[in-house]
Amino acid sequence: MNVVLQKNMMICLLFAMFSVDLHGQRYHDELRYLQPYQQSASIDTTGNLPDFSMGLIIGVFGVLAVQEYYKWLGRQDQDQKFESKKVKHPVYLDYDQRLVYLQKAWYGYDTTALDFDDITSVTAGFTKYQLERLVKSVSKLATEYRLSFLEEKNRSPELVVRYPITMSIVRLALDEIHGGSIEYYDLDYENKMYTALHEAGHALVIIEHKNYGLNFVSTICREKSAGRNIYSILVEQDHKTLQDWQHEIIVALSGGLAEQMFGFDKAWYKKQNWVYKDYAPRGQMSKGLRDILSRSSVSYDIFIARDIAGFMITNKLIEPTHFDQHGKVDMEVEIELILEECYQQAVALLATRKADLQKIASLLLTKDIICAQEIKALFV
Repeated sequence: MNVVLQKNMMICLLFAMFSVDLHGQRYHDELRYLQPYQQSASIDTTGNLPDFSMGLIIGVFGVLAVQEYYKWLGRQDQDQKFESKKVKHPVYLDYDQRLVYLQKAWYGYDTTALDFDDITSVTAGFTKYQLERLVKSVSKLATEYRLSFLEEKNRSPELVVRYPITMSIVRLALDEIHGGSIEYYDLDYENKMYTALHEAGHALVIIEHKNYGLNFVSTICREKSAGRNIYSILVEQDHKTLQDWQHEIIVALSGGLAEQMFGFDKAWYKKQNWVYKDYAPRGQMSKGLRDILSRSSVSYDIFIARDIAGFMITNKLIEPTHFDQHGKVDMEVEIELILEECYQQAVALLATRKADLQKIASLLLTKDIICAQEIKALFV
């Protein structure tokens, strides 16, 4: 006999037996209670047959419920496998594929204000799934479902209103993709000022590199971070040069450096101060870089900087000079040296741009999200 059928029959039998015991016992209790008031023998004292039948009926429904539950679990498992497959085997689209996809994506919307080349550049490395998510987010922001027309004098039959899609809407959607959902809390003035200056430091260094194009800067509080800089590579090339990798480390360090240049105290941060203890006993870095590493605001920046430095060493983009007693490259010392060199370059770059940092930070204090054109207009 089929194992599944056996299982279902056992469930029916268990429900039936449970029902006989429960209903039968309750029936006889009621019978003893009602016996003094009986006027005839119309009460059936057997009672087991209808109770057993009721148990079978309940058992059948129980089997159906269990089957539906296992079907639901199967669908959940399939959904998880599908999602994991998309993560494990992502299919990245090249520039032309992304451009064609985006040009056809918002059919029915007014897209005359969109710079498709800009959007295509900033979505470099996106999979089709990520592009679909971007398109849905933009469409949601540009669509309004009007229910208030029922109370209006000039009633419109349109329940859905589609507004023109602008670059501001696209930036908000990209900000959501990179930063996650909005955190519904407001930063106090000190933390908002530090966040604005931190992101201004990143933005200014990005703009200074000829091969990189800044898309926008955001200080919207989201679940992943309180601020973001979204930028892309302008020049199509097969691989990044050593200077490109070094510049990305400089970008990562420049946020904390901007705070440092204005003398902001680490104690202002709400999060617990984060200290990279691995560097403490080695003494390979300057006091300024040590100060940046002790700031909670740069924990993710330092993670990126260390990762890039490690990539440069393992891929032999630089010639190592420090080895351990076994003749292997001392990775920690080499990473420290790279970070120190990039930190000094960042200091030299931002030392003469303090006034520009203030301008960008001031603009971010009045607007949560600004584009590169608005930043460049500050320097004209």
